Amino acid sequence: MLCAGVVHGDLKPINVLVPGNGFGKTTAMAHDFDCMARHDPRWRDVPTWPVRGIWFGKLEDQLDEIREQVRQEVFGPSVVFSDDQLRWPDGSTLSMHPANDTSAWKKWQGINPDWIGFDETPPRSLWREAMFRRRGKRNTRFVMGATQAEGITWAHADLFLPWRDWHKNLGIDEFRAQRDQRHPDIWLWHEGGIDDNPGTTEEQRAFYRRQTERLPPKMAKVRLRGGFESWVGDPFFNEAAIERMRAKLEDGRLVELIPA
Repeated sequence: MLCAGVVHGDLKPINVLVPGNGFGKTTAMAHDFDCMARHDPRWRDVPTWPVRGIWFGKLEDQLDEIREQVRQEVFGPSVVFSDDQLRWPDGSTLSMHPANDTSAWKKWQGINPDWIGFDETPPRSLWREAMFRRRGKRNTRFVMGATQAEGITWAHADLFLPWRDWHKNLGIDEFRAQRDQRHPDIWLWHEGGIDDNPGTTEEQRAFYRRQTERLPPKMAKVRLRGGFESWVGDPFFNEAAIERMRAKLEDGRLVELIPA
């Protein structure tokens, strides 16, 4: 619940989590919608009517797994899967669609849900279309949880820079900004990873750290600690590992690395 608590308690329409892998972003998103669907005001004001939510993910098969995971670990047995939607006892519903399937968008264009979630960075066109869903009595809440493992994406220009620069103009650096959250529209958290998730064991954390040892430093940093990094023009391979191979080079020839 600690990782879920990071995103709760703020009334801003756009809520963005960009920490590293294993932080608990999917769990936080699920708790956020469950809070609305159960009209639980412990974190913030919630609607009194049955809420409508849409969850966008990468792939259909991945969404099937996520749907079952969050139903078992977060939503509980009172939430059932029926007619391609998760349904709460009061009639609140959550539907899940692949973000890269434009035909799925047609199912919700023209409506304004109470909640739209993005598990990983969606196409920019989908995000911008979603921004026009916030109208009427349903003050749509947007939640995105996405480790930026693809380098600098549109989220950097459209979300992070406006949030950072707003605080910079107030004389607030980006790390203190996570505490103050003064931007009128965007709440953003860009720090942390699997080491900050109380639901993981030390063995799991150590295993994950070992996997990142082979990655270039910037990519390892994003996966372990989150945030944004650009590796345009950077070598694809781990430079430290390449340097360790230098001792194996003789007169410009690569000697046998594996004994015959």
